[in-house]
Amino acid sequence: MKNGMLEATFFAAALCCLVSAANASTIIKSNNVDNLNLPSSWVDGVAPGANDVAQWDATVTAANAAALGGNLTWQGIRITNPGGTVTIDAGNTLTLGAAGISMSSATADLAILSNLRVLSGRPQLWNVAAGRTLTLDTGSFTREPGALLLVQGLGTIAAANIFNDATGIVGPWAHLGSGSNTRYITMNSGTIGNYSDNTVANAAGITDTTGTVNYETGAGGTLGTGAKIHTLRYTGGATTISGALETDGIMHCGSGLLTLNSAVTIGASRELTLLLPANQQITISGAISNNAAGAIRSGQRRSGSASSAVRLRLYRSDLCRRRHIATCPYDKRRNYPG
Repeated sequence: MKNGMLEATFFAAALCCLVSAANASTIIKSNNVDNLNLPSSWVDGVAPGANDVAQWDATVTAANAAALGGNLTWQGIRITNPGGTVTIDAGNTLTLGAAGISMSSATADLAILSNLRVLSGRPQLWNVAAGRTLTLDTGSFTREPGALLLVQGLGTIAAANIFNDATGIVGPWAHLGSGSNTRYITMNSGTIGNYSDNTVANAAGITDTTGTVNYETGAGGTLGTGAKIHTLRYTGGATTISGALETDGIMHCGSGLLTLNSAVTIGASRELTLLLPANQQITISGAISNNAAGAIRSGQRRSGSASSAVRLRLYRSDLCRRRHIATCPYDKRRNYPG
């Protein structure tokens, strides 16, 4: 289904999800095992909410295991220097916002055994320091449509409840690393790792028509006829890729402007995720169309990595009014958040 014609320029701006984390209030865990929805579980007698980061630090003098006590939403979790492993027990659902999970300076591990849900709206960062382990187990893992996840750090993430899709990656929305080393995430025996496969010399080698292949290339050219892929990771310099393309995601880890000068159709996931890890630029100068399965899924209003916000420049289109890429008043003189 085609909603209209547009010429779109996606470009990176210096906006990191950590900006949100910096503006959030920090609520410190008390040295007890009271349910986490209770004021008594927190130093100042106020339980964290959707705009707060829940922090375990030296106030907690030993290993600490506590239940949620109800469905909770926090901006994020920060583990610094508690006296032992922190465990959020099984039961109920914890929803996390842009601050994600910060273990970049942790001296103890974290295990989340409850259900875990990732919010859309801003990219979410999980940062785990070397020698530390984040364990996700027992409960389910879910994400809102449009949610983006970036994993960094040299630690280990063991996630028995996160699975690869049929193509071998977690999804076009999940990536690992930073800058030119950013890659899509794959689950290897329950542990998060880098996906690396299906490298071709140039765009001419992109020939899949099933929507199930994840490609990597460092050069432009003309796509195979009827190219229908899951994702494309581009690693080269400024170039143009020609030919109609259906895809769920594009990651630009190279340099210079990557131009797609033909029509782009959103893939079967009904989300188009563009990842720009180091302020790269992507221009789509053809029509962008919905997948035949239906309009873009509700919630997908931003495309970009945790280190990049992506904006969409609309020249002519009514797509923004139809929730195709963004919900915003159309004005050809302005740039709109993606």
